[in-house]
Amino acid sequence: MSALHSPSAGRSRVATLVVRTLGLACAVLLVLASCESRPRNNPLDPQNPITGGGPASFRALAGNMQIELVWSAAPSNALLAGFRLERRRHGPNPFVEVTPVLPPTVTGYVDQTVTNDLEYDYRLSYILPDGGISGTPQELTSRPGPELVWVADPGADEVVRVSPDARARIHTITNVRGVNRVSVQLSGGEIWATEPPRGQTTVHDPSGALVDQFTGTGQPNALAVDPTSQTAWICDEQPGLERVRRFTQNGSVVGDAGLFGLASDVAIIPGGGAWIVDQEAGWVVKVNSAGTPLDTVVVGSDPRRLAVDTLDGSVWVTRFSAGEIVHFSSTGTILTRIPGLAGPYAVDIDEFRDQIWIGLDQANAVQVRTRADGTFKFLVQGISRPRGLAVVDRTGECWVTAIAAHELVQIGANGTIQVRNNVFAAPFDVRVDPGPR
Repeated sequence: MSALHSPSAGRSRVATLVVRTLGLACAVLLVLASCESRPRNNPLDPQNPITGGGPASFRALAGNMQIELVWSAAPSNALLAGFRLERRRHGPNPFVEVTPVLPPTVTGYVDQTVTNDLEYDYRLSYILPDGGISGTPQELTSRPGPELVWVADPGADEVVRVSPDARARIHTITNVRGVNRVSVQLSGGEIWATEPPRGQTTVHDPSGALVDQFTGTGQPNALAVDPTSQTAWICDEQPGLERVRRFTQNGSVVGDAGLFGLASDVAIIPGGGAWIVDQEAGWVVKVNSAGTPLDTVVVGSDPRRLAVDTLDGSVWVTRFSAGEIVHFSSTGTILTRIPGLAGPYAVDIDEFRDQIWIGLDQANAVQVRTRADGTFKFLVQGISRPRGLAVVDRTGECWVTAIAAHELVQIGANGTIQVRNNVFAAPFDVRVDPGPR
């Protein structure tokens, strides 16, 4: 029998074929495995977990009568015609191009054909030379408005300016040590901030640029700026030196209300005077512009925050551990006591809609009552440890800092939660500048 037809030769050829087949299969498996395991870091890769193969770092910065759209330029070696930017009124409406195709090196566009208080959806796409779309388009929603919103975040030592729709950071002032409290100077939009660890107060313009700073206090905390005189009443909490004084922007003392047990809040009244909460003494003191006491209202233990009604001059004060809010007239007469509240802390007044907003720190909620007599209206739940609270007069929206959830919450005048922004460390205070003057 010849070798070509021997059984051993046939088995050898079969074995060789099997080995080759297995080798090819292994090679295919190795290729597939390498494809599956390779990092998807190419920005144009449709499976890139960050970009989806579409434009990167797309942001919408809402402002007054405009929305600034910003993004990253296309990769320099990408064969792209550029970007397509589209817009629609928020909802099921079709997208419409805002501009012709923008070059791949362009990194932004300011849309000034928008109307305040209306929401807009934007879509940004990579466009190929043949007009097709590459990768996954990026979409954002934004709402313009005139307000400038400032948040004190002591967890990050920052004061942050937020867009009027709460969705984006416009500017961050860094290295503001332990900043618990801020106050807006309504005459020019300056933002004042106290730094207890440094014994310092800083003043910044609306863009965040430093205007002035001064020391001369031990542990400055609560403050309120008088827009008429452009001075601020500042509460010093340093043990043994707890006093409240009125300062100019460069730190000159122009009013002194003397020593307090623990001055935890202050609010301006017409003429440059103020109402001051003494948490330790359990009362609220009214002083004139020089700091001379005019009235003292005993409200009971542990008062924390107050709000002055701009229409009738009456005052609402929260009593945290007592679970009560107290309403007294401009002359100091107690009008209403509302007990049974779970850790009432921050408070603000919407005079135009007759509503009082109260942060309930121990209930993780915000409660709304009528301005006239404190009758219950509604409760907004799911606000984790609300500490700062500010109402926008123009819209009735309420901004709340939920410190335990690290978020800023925007609530509509009817109690509907509109936006949650959780990119903060420990937001404590919030103040709203109404905008253009």
